[in-house]
Amino acid sequence: MRMWEEKARSAIRRSEIVIVMVGPKTYKASGVLKEVRMAREEGIRIVQIIGYREGDYEPVPNAGKLYRWNWENLKELLC
Repeated sequence: MRMWEEKARSAIRRSEIVIVMVGPKTYKASGVLKEVRMAREEGIRIVQIIGYREGDYEPVPNAGKLYRWNWENLKELLC
């Protein structure tokens, strides 16, 4: 396991929720897919938020529901 993977897993273990910020190619980014897998293995809740206002975005596989970015959604997810 690489150093970044160890650090990522450690941070994920300390988290109550993992938020994936979704951009145009996030759904196929290898590092994101690894972090999502780690969160699943650790039993941590995962959600996705679209990080841009314009465009259509592909959700990351197995990373929970995809939300549009706005303060209300973020507030609801974190409460």
